[in-house]
Amino acid sequence: MGEGFDQVVSALAWHEGQLVAGGQFTTSAGPSGGIMQHVATLGGSGWAQLADGLDAKVNVLLSVGDTLYAGGTILLNITPRFGLARISGGGAPWQPLLPNAASYVNNAPGPAEVMALAPTGAGLYVGGSFGLYQGTLLGQHLAFFSGTPDDLMPVAVFNNPVHALARNLQGNDLVGLYAGGAFTENAFDTVPHLAETTISTGMHPMRGAPAGLIAYPDPADDRLTVVLDEPAPPNANLDMVDAQGRLVRSQAFSGSHSTLLVAPLAPGTYTLRLSADGWYRSHRFIKR
Repeated sequence: MGEGFDQVVSALAWHEGQLVAGGQFTTSAGPSGGIMQHVATLGGSGWAQLADGLDAKVNVLLSVGDTLYAGGTILLNITPRFGLARISGGGAPWQPLLPNAASYVNNAPGPAEVMALAPTGAGLYVGGSFGLYQGTLLGQHLAFFSGTPDDLMPVAVFNNPVHALARNLQGNDLVGLYAGGAFTENAFDTVPHLAETTISTGMHPMRGAPAGLIAYPDPADDRLTVVLDEPAPPNANLDMVDAQGRLVRSQAFSGSHSTLLVAPLAPGTYTLRLSADGWYRSHRFIKR
């Protein structure tokens, strides 16, 4: 298979009829020593750098239609790297998708990097080793990328990195998202190295789910930030019930996040229920 590479290959994908390799390599291993900056494709004359290459290690490749995504190092110490990029069409340059990541991603701990990708609609779920803050929204190791550069939103608070993601189409509109990695907790739920959820219309997230509806901090004292993995449908309503099932608050909900004042609530366990016609999400939290 050609001359091979000078360093580790971490990812492979089949894209538009050709094998693509990504990894730590920067040149071929043979006498030619051809430059291949972390991503290459195998053609009739051997391996060649794909387009303009990438500026750091590639951990994962994902082919979706005519688009190829690459995920890898986001920050090397404090130096920004490509993190997430895509390419469409022969000869086009790679498009950086996290160009301003240094302003909202941190190392958590060690180099911030993307390790896993799973497609959903026009976007991607992104797993790896990173801390993420977008305004008042905080998360760790799992995020949703909408398809627009720098629109990376946290959807989980895992205590350690996500190494693998998979999506399972179980019916016409039921989509399962599965995450595996070094984590053992998502917020205060115990999820020993494997977590699952349903992320499409009409399904209720399972306990320990990495996506869907999350809320933090948990336990909460004064304010609780509610984050949804997709914009809520029109006319969505957010109810809060106590441990006895009594409704303590009800309000309209729009968009994908909101901050609630919970200081007046009595200490205890509460459930958030977000619903619209034929659509439902829920999440439990503790008021301290």
